[in-house]
Amino acid sequence: MKKIEELLHIDNIYVSEHYNDIHHVENALKAIAVFNKDKDYLVRD
Repeated sequence: MKKIEELLHIDNIYVSEHYNDIHHVENALKAIAVFNKDKDYLVRD
């Protein structure tokens, strides 16, 4: 998570003001590690 904090220029991603950020990061990591594109989920433009 330290690398993500550096990329987003955030000191601590786990504070309440960054709740939406951590939610998006977790979903992105799930999409990469768990799901198969076009099979388990669709990308909407």
